[in-house]
Amino acid sequence: MPKVIRKKGTGYDKLRNTLGNMPTMKVGFFDTKYPKKKGQKGPAVPVAYVAAIHEFGSPKNNIPPRSFMRTTAIEQAGAWRKAAREIFKPVMLGNATSAEALDKLGFIVEGDIAAKITQISSPPLKQATIDRKGDSKPLVETGLLLQSVTHQVDA
Repeated sequence: MPKVIRKKGTGYDKLRNTLGNMPTMKVGFFDTKYPKKKGQKGPAVPVAYVAAIHEFGSPKNNIPPRSFMRTTAIEQAGAWRKAAREIFKPVMLGNATSAEALDKLGFIVEGDIAAKITQISSPPLKQATIDRKGDSKPLVETGLLLQSVTHQVDA
């Protein structure tokens, strides 16, 4: 196999340097907590905890899973790859940073997850839950879960 010689300053070196210093992007629920209810003991409940219960269900508490993160990731994987290819073109040309590109991609991903939260309708809520909250829409009671999905880029 012939030896490949790479010249300094080539596109290959730029790409290697860019990917070698690639920041990470996370999408989820960070640091937001539900306000404590009057008389509630203990710490405020993190939104991420409630999101995990909805995502995976809680058989012990008779709560079925209503996946909005995993299903969105599966459904949008192709669209996210296509968006990433476009968003990263300026990075490859030296006109943007990886962090800027990931920030743009993060907004797309969090928007898709938020949209999925509003689309979930099954399994339906129990009648007791509907009576308590006055609405039959799963995952949307106070709106905090929907408002709290966000992204972080860590350089």
